[in-house]
Amino acid sequence: MNGNGLFEGATFLVAIQTVVVCGLNLFNANRSSRYLGVLILIFLGSTKYFAFSYLGYGAVYEFLNGLSTRQFYGPVFYLFLLSLIGEGSRRQLMAHLALPVGLMFLSFLRSYGGVWNGESYLRVVTALEYGMILFYFMLCLQLFRNGHFRQVKVRQRYWLFFLIVYGYLIYNFTDLLIMTFLPAFWQSLMPGFFYLDMALYLLCFCFLILFGLTELNWVRKLVVPASVHFANGATPTALEDLGRRLDRLFETDGIHTDPELSLSGLADRLGVSSVTVSEYLKSHRNTSFYDLLNHHRVREFKQRLSDPKYGHLSLLGLAYEAGFGSKATFNRAFKKVEGVTPGAYRRRMGGGGA
Repeated sequence: MNGNGLFEGATFLVAIQTVVVCGLNLFNANRSSRYLGVLILIFLGSTKYFAFSYLGYGAVYEFLNGLSTRQFYGPVFYLFLLSLIGEGSRRQLMAHLALPVGLMFLSFLRSYGGVWNGESYLRVVTALEYGMILFYFMLCLQLFRNGHFRQVKVRQRYWLFFLIVYGYLIYNFTDLLIMTFLPAFWQSLMPGFFYLDMALYLLCFCFLILFGLTELNWVRKLVVPASVHFANGATPTALEDLGRRLDRLFETDGIHTDPELSLSGLADRLGVSSVTVSEYLKSHRNTSFYDLLNHHRVREFKQRLSDPKYGHLSLLGLAYEAGFGSKATFNRAFKKVEGVTPGAYRRRMGGGGA
């Protein structure tokens, strides 16, 4: 077997392992794990050549080859970091994915509808994708600079992930840019650079497999001590104190009734970083900030629903009193916690109509 065959075989095996790790993260309950699964899935899009070279080219390969996914790297990476610090909304998700989805649709139209054929398309889209990589590189870098990850040791983990993955992406897109705009010069670098490209490719995917596995809670509990996640060493006493103060804010102070409450606001009240709170909830409460917040708001709603003092309020009025900011958020959170709609719950409790 020649060198190319060895590289293709190794890449195919690594791709299979990456598919498994991708699936484990995609179907995880944790929001940041799901974003990581999507990010790994985007990387998997670049393995289709190796997978189908073994399985045989066909209609599936032709369909996948007609869809561009490179433009999703930057936005999804940024959304992953936002989810780690407990930020990011559905509106932000739509805003950051609007352009990548539009480019994917354009790529599909070009492949199957004959829209914008020619080299000009490839040059414009490649330059745009490279610009997006650099733009989101700066956005992600700003998250590390503004202090969200500063107070916890886990910052080093995500900082390393950021540097390795973005280092690979910038190298890869620079190579793609040279190939698109300076094809003769790019050809002069081959085949020597082929082996460097493949080696970096395999190393990046091996790192993604390792990182993706250790982001899963059940794996992390097996191999990573809880103290790794906290800057002060996270002694049992410190963890108990953090838990007590957290419970006091919700159960005594009723902090959840503030509709503007955010993870960073809760962290400020506790005197720790956002990531510390997020990691504590993930590792020791098996929940997330938003799930914890909605749990307490639903409980608050139920208490007020059974209190005659609030009998003059509608279901939505009670939801606002409990801290929910919109009807849609309230209905979705209540159904997730109780398994029924608010109206059905009220009728079950004998409270009449909505």
